[in-house]
Amino acid sequence: MKKIVWAFALVAPMMLASCETDSDVTLDQNNLELNYKANATLTASEKNGTWKSSNEFVATVENGKVTANHVGETTITYTTSNGSATCAVKVNPTNNKFMLPLLNWGSSFSSIQSLMSDAYFAYDATNSSEANGVLYFDTKPAAANAGLNVYGDGMPWYLYRFNSNKMSSASVTVPLDETVFNDYIDWIEQYYANYDSSNEDLYGNGYTSGTSNVKVEFTYPEGAIDVLTAVWTTTGTRANADNEVAAHTAAIEKKLAK
Repeated sequence: MKKIVWAFALVAPMMLASCETDSDVTLDQNNLELNYKANATLTASEKNGTWKSSNEFVATVENGKVTANHVGETTITYTTSNGSATCAVKVNPTNNKFMLPLLNWGSSFSSIQSLMSDAYFAYDATNSSEANGVLYFDTKPAAANAGLNVYGDGMPWYLYRFNSNKMSSASVTVPLDETVFNDYIDWIEQYYANYDSSNEDLYGNGYTSGTSNVKVEFTYPEGAIDVLTAVWTTTGTRANADNEVAAHTAAIEKKLAK
């Protein structure tokens, strides 16, 4: 069984324009784009300064070397006694085989339905119900033309759940195939941090569903953090997965209660 737990970084948008400063300190680059897991080195006009990243989840910096950790944006700041200089860093994904579900927590059924791209997704009117708070989409075969992975029976499936007409979770379902599942995991690790499964700060509930697919679910507990747990089990061991999900759920509820 393979279990992986992630936390999603909520990154506030930032301008990638060059920053003006009265400082005498400069960097050789004011804007930098890197691919996931790539690195580049910034050079400062003065020595003996300190480096800092505003979001180390996205990228870290050591002696001017910037390492891209996850997709997102951050600002690298170099500071000396004579002032400071900044470089805006954007980390791009290298694997674009899938698309993240909309993580617009609290949005209405009709809002999510309108935002799902008609170019790639087909609304499943049979299984969707605003009254029951469930919204389904299949992936169109044409999505493969855009480089997205598409499997039989319209997978990946996208499911959104609503509580009082406010979106509370989203899930992506792929075929019950360990190679496909791990491919999805590798892709999504560009956006999420990998934690040991014993980490009590996080929980989620991804599990095998039926006999032909596996669902990976994104949840938003109490407006605190985005979390995801992916659990791979063989068919027939759903009870074990449920027990593990329950343990993670109890752990996060205990943390939030403090």
